[in-house]
Amino acid sequence: MKIESIKIKNYKVLRDVEIKNILNMAVFLGVNGSGKSTLNKK
Repeated sequence: MKIESIKIKNYKVLRDVEIKNILNMAVFLGVNGSGKSTLNKK
């Protein structure tokens, strides 16, 4: 099963985020405090 999109609302610093068209391997870049590590939490 492939994840095609992610929608996050009001979780830590991510207030209203939608990521679409996720490839088999994805790299998330951003400034400090933008929520990159939050996407990795299980």
